[in-house]
Amino acid sequence: MRDCHWAKEDTENFIKIYPYYTNNELIQLFYPDKTKKQLHDKAYLLGLKKTEEAFKRSREESNIKTGIAHTGKVHTEEHRKHLSEARTGLKTGKQKNPRRPEHSQKLATATKNRGAWIGDKNPRSINPLYGKDNGRWNNGSKQLYWDLREFIHPWKNASMEFWNYKCAITGNSFREVHHVYPFRKIVNDTFESLQLDIRKNLNDYTLEEREKIREALLIEHEKYPIGICLTRQIHKDFHDKYGYRDFDFNDFLKFIEEYANTEVITKIKNFVKP
Repeated sequence: MRDCHWAKEDTENFIKIYPYYTNNELIQLFYPDKTKKQLHDKAYLLGLKKTEEAFKRSREESNIKTGIAHTGKVHTEEHRKHLSEARTGLKTGKQKNPRRPEHSQKLATATKNRGAWIGDKNPRSINPLYGKDNGRWNNGSKQLYWDLREFIHPWKNASMEFWNYKCAITGNSFREVHHVYPFRKIVNDTFESLQLDIRKNLNDYTLEEREKIREALLIEHEKYPIGICLTRQIHKDFHDKYGYRDFDFNDFLKFIEEYANTEVITKIKNFVKP
């Protein structure tokens, strides 16, 4: 992704104003010579995010554009009914379940047979999942951790290549890459080495601080092995059991004993070591 030759002062100004304007507004008010893609790419490189208010305005602009595009189109009665049901579901939070009944029943039976989410095994019965009571709470800095994940794509690519783009345990399609050492600990170690406090998001740091954070995070991240490709359900089951902060590689080995055969366990022991 190219940085379109922005001067340092332009970059610093962009950091200040980007979160508060839609891309259309930025082009109209400040950057008539830039395209939306150039603004998007620049924001991506800097880890910038829109404020909630700017994001809402952006969605409104998109809705207006979509409405204009559909003006004059004739929809069948059945199509109108589907659109109405979809809009009603979004407003009420009761979207129509797209699964066939037999599919839903199979999923429910599989979950029940695993013994997951029953009684006191349900994580929600142990710890509430909101705010400070959430096991992943860290002074409201969740956004920062997601921003920093954008810097570790090379690690993710190497992990996917190592596991042949398949779940390491099942050999099926994977959805997520598991850290054998908690990513939050890696981030915390990074900020401790820099003697920086952890703030809500990257926008709360100067451009120079952000560059130092990126470099230090990559150095810290390379101390640990590549990740393990997993299906979303297996990954979720692990964290439901061991949490998101204080697990280690041995926890993962114990966990996969109920999922994997000896060959897979041996491979993970030999090639993924903390």
